[in-house]
Amino acid sequence: MPLSTKTLPAYLRFMQLAESFDRMNLTSKLDHVEKELLDKLISAYYNGQFPLMGDLIALKMIASQATLHSRIKSLIAKGYIDIVADDEDSRKKHLVPTRLALTFYANLSDAIVKATLTPIA
Repeated sequence: MPLSTKTLPAYLRFMQLAESFDRMNLTSKLDHVEKELLDKLISAYYNGQFPLMGDLIALKMIASQATLHSRIKSLIAKGYIDIVADDEDSRKKHLVPTRLALTFYANLSDAIVKATLTPIA
């Protein structure tokens, strides 16, 4: 017997809202490796940290170094990440989220709130 929409948990409503963001923004859809890298970068950003390119490439538990490097380049091309040279050593390249990335996460946060507060029809 199928569950009615009245019993749909908030997390599933959130997933539906998050998927709708992906459908609205087809040109810059992120794969799971890109999302995981962006999650790490956003988390570091909100903790006042600005990881170096090598810091993200070293996350071998996500994917191989070659895959991580290509996904970082993809995130830069899609406009989610900027590269900023270190103030003291210009050879060091920090990765920072762009306004697009911050907006993406703000929209996901809004979807979480909406999923938990929206009465089920």
